[in-house]
Amino acid sequence: GMLGCLSCRECGKTLKCPHCDVSLSLHRDNRMHCHYCGYTIDKPNVCPECGSKRIGGFNIGTEKVEELVSLEFPNANVLRMDMDTTKGKSGHEAILEKFANREADILVGTQMIVKGHDFSNVTLVGALAADMSLNIPDYRSGERTFQLLTQAVGRAGRGDKKGKAIIQTYEPDNYSIIASGNQDYEEFYNKEIVYRELMNYPPVSHMLLMLIQSEDEKQSDGQSGAIAELIKSRFDNVKLLGPQDAAIKKINDIYRKIIYIKDKDYDFLVEIKDVVEKYLLDNNDYSKTYVFFDFDPVNMI
Repeated sequence: GMLGCLSCRECGKTLKCPHCDVSLSLHRDNRMHCHYCGYTIDKPNVCPECGSKRIGGFNIGTEKVEELVSLEFPNANVLRMDMDTTKGKSGHEAILEKFANREADILVGTQMIVKGHDFSNVTLVGALAADMSLNIPDYRSGERTFQLLTQAVGRAGRGDKKGKAIIQTYEPDNYSIIASGNQDYEEFYNKEIVYRELMNYPPVSHMLLMLIQSEDEKQSDGQSGAIAELIKSRFDNVKLLGPQDAAIKKINDIYRKIIYIKDKDYDFLVEIKDVVEKYLLDNNDYSKTYVFFDFDPVNMI
């Protein structure tokens, strides 16, 4: 999109999708789009909450970056690779092939452009707002940031020519940023594992994530609470977090609650899952509720 979201300077209202708990993104067609369910509306001229005309965008999107880069380098051929430009069949391959064949000078895109691509003539890589991923509510946020930036930095100078990477960040002293800039895996691991040990997160301990989903918000609240109470009543000294709203509370009109349980004994977590599954099967009140289990989750949903 052109901008990450639109927000009112008067009341602080951010335009969100009515079906998902996510901000709408402004695109070049001057419409607001939801990247989760496809909902779209015309860009409003006034705030739908308070009527103020003082609405504006935050978080520059890839379309806007492409526009600014083209203005700064008018003689360069600029390609953009993101979810919007790769919708068609073989969309990814067509863009990458053009860039690999030197039909473009600059490739702008989301994190998809740094993963596993080998362009021998690329000598400069820039990562914008590199620390945004550090603020995601996920215990792996530091690891993800390190992985992404390490991949990005590694795209430059893969051939005979020397490469250079520029990382834009508000947190230049963060160990994930420093280690990725140095391409130092051991430095990152030594810092990250201390944090995992302190918080009892994988791989030091195991984690069971339960995602409770329902079309009825009150049902989602009540039933997730009942599941948590069941677990506490059946298992002593269980380390349970939640229930709480998922990072995205609602997607496509489905409300989402999460429960986390941490323990060093993997079999203990499997036993908890089996007890909850039997409870769900024996209780007809959960016939319209979907519960998803994930062990040592890669994503915190």
